[in-house]
Amino acid sequence: HHTRSLSKEKSEKGLEALVKAMYAAVFDFLVRRINSSIAVDAAGDRAKRGRAGNKSAAAAAAAIGVLDIFGFETFDINSFEQLCINYTNEALQQQFNNFVLKVEQEEYKREGIKWAFVDFPDNQDCLDLIGKRGSGIIPILDDMCKAVGMTDSTFCHAIYQKCEVHPRFEVSLLQKGSKCFAIRHYAGAVEYNTQTGWVEKDRDDVPKFTLKLLKGSSSTFVKSLGDVIGGVDVASAVGSPGKSRRAPPKSGDNGPSAGKRLTVGAQFSQQLAELRAKIDLTSPHYARCIKPNNALMPDHFDPATVVDQLRCNGVIEAIRVSRLGYPQRFTHALFVSRYRILGLKAMKDSQRSSRRQRPVDIIVQAIAAEVKDDEVEGIQVGRSKVFLRQSTYGTIERLRSIKIRSASIVIQREARRYVAERDYHIIHWLAIKLECLVRRYFAIAKFGRMLQARKARCATTIQACARSFVARRQFQRA
Repeated sequence: HHTRSLSKEKSEKGLEALVKAMYAAVFDFLVRRINSSIAVDAAGDRAKRGRAGNKSAAAAAAAIGVLDIFGFETFDINSFEQLCINYTNEALQQQFNNFVLKVEQEEYKREGIKWAFVDFPDNQDCLDLIGKRGSGIIPILDDMCKAVGMTDSTFCHAIYQKCEVHPRFEVSLLQKGSKCFAIRHYAGAVEYNTQTGWVEKDRDDVPKFTLKLLKGSSSTFVKSLGDVIGGVDVASAVGSPGKSRRAPPKSGDNGPSAGKRLTVGAQFSQQLAELRAKIDLTSPHYARCIKPNNALMPDHFDPATVVDQLRCNGVIEAIRVSRLGYPQRFTHALFVSRYRILGLKAMKDSQRSSRRQRPVDIIVQAIAAEVKDDEVEGIQVGRSKVFLRQSTYGTIERLRSIKIRSASIVIQREARRYVAERDYHIIHWLAIKLECLVRRYFAIAKFGRMLQARKARCATTIQACARSFVARRQFQRA
């Protein structure tokens, strides 16, 4: 037995490297085992179809893949792992922007509208800052790993010299003092700390004695892990520095050659390019998952948490890209139904004209006469839809609101007039009835007084006649 003495620091680093390498190998083993269990035997299937005389025997079978994309990351201290993750998000965001542009252009062509002036954003400058060969941050880090005696400090000074003038690169005097830098990603600026073992993480050395330890195991599975780490390509998980792709070792060597082994950054860039190429061959569908709160509570919506996730998942950027084209779209029937109020006069005039036009064209012409000249291009009538740019849509909605407000005022005026007239007629009728009742009362009272006076006059006359009669008789008797 051979015994080799190592310092505590080297022993801990060797143990850490062994654990990461074993994790990567186990991960790759599980992925390959799952794929072999669920995959179709394409060769056998093609052979069967060939014997059956199928002309498409050599055609590849269709496949459906699910890609779980991690979100944009920014912490108090961001290191090499966060740069790789955010680099992937930048690349996939660019791919999503291109996908949106492609879908937009296809619909514009299908509808037959003008779209050449639509300017979509591109984050290629940020991707170049991180991954461009010769001047990108990851290639600079790879160069540091290939040289002898390079540290995080030399790497930090190298990116200051080569990247400081880049518009996406930010560094202040305070950040230089703490050996940090910032990158303006699509989701916001992120500060990275270079004093967190960048060179060591990118180099990802696996000591030879650890491989010898695995290969000397009595377990077949553990021995196979040693073979995988030493010479078989390992499919690395995105953003995990420990999952590395090893070059085949030289004959008789106990571990991979340092000169031929790819760095984690190089592996990462290579696999990201392969992933993007594979996605380009597919028809992607995007599903964004948003967590309403961090407390895992039902019926609780935290706006700050949701907005942060929307920003980190690229949803806000996607909306911004969509708004640069024609984000508002209406079918002809819906457009006529919604904006008929803006072209009522023009539609009435067209009915009296011998020239026949579609209602949607009449309304669009009426709207074009009311908006500014630079906003007229923001209205495009397609074969089945009307496309509106965001600024033009806002103007049309404002005109519609003004028309609706004016119509509302007219409706309110007529309604108030009707209510006032109705109340007036009621009050007038009640006043007449009241006058009648008062006049009747006074008439009855006057009639009563007249009747009493008449009765009094009659009684006086009767009394006078009676007294006259009595007096005449007494006089005659005397």
